[in-house]
This record gives sequence, structure tokens and C-alpha cells, in this order.
Amino acid sequence: MAGFPRRISKKWILFILLLVLAGGIVALLNHQEEMARIRLERERQEFFQRREDSYNEGLQILTEMDFQYPDKEKAMQASLDFVNFARDIADYEEHQDWYYQVKREHPHGRVLYNTAAALGELAKVQGYYPKFDRFQCLERGLMSDSYLLRFYVESIPADYNGPLAEKILAFRQEVMDYYTSVVLPKKNKPVVVKPVPYKEPEGPGYYDKDGYWQTKNYDEDDYIDDYDHDGYLDEVYEDNAGDGYHHKERSSGIPRHSGGGTRRWRD
Repeated sequence: MAGFPRRISKKWILFILLLVLAGGIVALLNHQEEMARIRLERERQEFFQRREDSYNEGLQILTEMDFQYPDKEKAMQASLDFVNFARDIADYEEHQDWYYQVKREHPHGRVLYNTAAALGELAKVQGYYPKFDRFQCLERGLMSDSYLLRFYVESIPADYNGPLAEKILAFRQEVMDYYTSVVLPKKNKPVVVKPVPYKEPEGPGYYDKDGYWQTKNYDEDDYIDDYDHDGYLDEVYEDNAGDGYHHKERSSGIPRHSGGGTRRWRD
């Protein structure tokens, strides 16, 4: 064959092998990049599908729920369904653009979350006080700082116009009207503090320099420690019985201690 060398030098063979190897590496890298792109797109689709399913589930729960007597478990589930549409996006989270896109596509998610959370708080009160009527539970939930009922209800805009607007605004209006007309006046009512009647202190004691009553300490209360000539402890009791006698008992076998604040017995 004209123009084709009869013998291929080792340099040409090495050059061809390097070209093949380089081409293989480039093809492998392109394949890995394509697989990563496909995997990322799959994750993105699954992410949006999960958020869409959660939104629809929460909306269905609120549509079917009785706002006057909400079911606690269902209200909590609805809160979980809407929480991703209400929470702030942290700077460290991956795919922040996905979260922002979800919130843009569901602008009423925060209001729906606040509604579900408020219903959950009301359901807690009704569960704790099953004998209370609806308005008694409403009052207890608004009076006590242990519940976040008013916080979530006040977070619902008065001009909300999203899904279930009529139902949600009616619930908000009822709660806020009851708070303004019933609960708030009770909270603002001045509390009358009755003074505690003074009672003279009883028993042995004395007033210290600050005017506080101090009871006698261990060594002064009802008896006096003394030691006789042979080093044994005598306990001399005061006449607290009122019989006119000082009661003195000898504690035989108890050696004299060394004194000081801590009793250390001498051998």
C-alpha cells in the first residue's frame, strides 16, 4: 500500500496508545458527568413530587376538618405537611433554589401551616379538658401561656385570599373576637393581693441584727452540752416540760471531743 509505512516505530505505537487512553478517559469522565446530571435531575423531580404530595395531603385534611372540634392527630399531620412551605431556608442547606421555587409555587403554604398549627393547639386543650365546652376550651387556650393558639391565629393575615379562605378567616375571626371581648378584659383585670396575716414566731429563738427571726441552733436548742471532771459528756436538758426540774443524764462511754465546729472524739 502506497504511502503506508512498512514498519511502525515504537514511538508511533506509544503515541497511538496514549491517544486511545486519553480518549477513553474523556469518555469515562463524560459518562460520569452525564450519570451525575441524570441522578441530580431524578432527585429534583422526587423532591418536588414529595412537596406537592405533602401540600395536597395537608390541604385535603384541612378541607375535611371540623374547625370547631379539630382532630389532634390530623391537625399535627397537616402541620407537618405544610412545614416546608413555612420555614425559613437555612444558608447551609443544599439546593436552596429548589426550596425557594417550592415556596414561590405555593405562596399560601405559611398561612395553611399556621392554621393547622392553631387547630392543633385547640385540639390539645380540648383533649386535656374533655368536660369543657368549646368556648371554655377556647378561653383556656387563649389565657394560658402554655399554648400557642393566639400566636398562630394572629399570624394569619386578616386579608388572606388563598385556599380555604372563607373557612380559615371565619375561624380566625371567631378566635380573635373571643380573645378581645372575653379573654383580654380578664387578663387586664387588676389582681388583688391579700396581705398575709402577721404571725408571731413561736419557740426558742431571737431576732438578728437585720430583724429576722432566727431559731436556736443545734447546740442551743433544748439542751446544753457539758463535760464533767472525768472527761465524759453530760447532757443537761432544759426544763421544757414545765415540771420544775432540769433533766440531766450522763452519757457513759462517750469520750470528750476536741472542741471546735466539728466534733472529733478523743481516744
